Amino acid sequence: FNLVNGRNVVALLAEPEEIEPLMRAVDHPGVGLLLDTGHLNVTAKTLGFSRELFLETALPFIRALHVHDNDAAVDSHEPVQPGSWVLDVLRRNELEHAVIIVEAKFNSVSGLRDHVAWLRDQLA
Repeated sequence: FNLVNGRNVVALLAEPEEIEPLMRAVDHPGVGLLLDTGHLNVTAKTLGFSRELFLETALPFIRALHVHDNDAAVDSHEPVQPGSWVLDVLRRNELEHAVIIVEAKFNSVSGLRDHVAWLRDQLA
């Protein structure tokens, strides 16, 4: 997760090698990870690691996702767009039972409703 203090961001459990040792140590079926796709995108670019490597390491432990996208420089909480890498993540078989929470910004409730319907169509 990320802790923001002014301009500084401290990312905990942000790098692939941090995930598995912790989850194996906890070793409880009721404990899992909440993956924030926007945070992953920015953190991977900032810290210089592969999103794909992170996902391969984290997939067995992910139970829920905060879903949004950005330009990898700033976490702007943009809606997922056609062709986004986020759609590829959501389509992973390992995540078929994960809870998906849309965390993007919209100008209206109807905009959110339309986006959720579009995501459902994309994942059907």
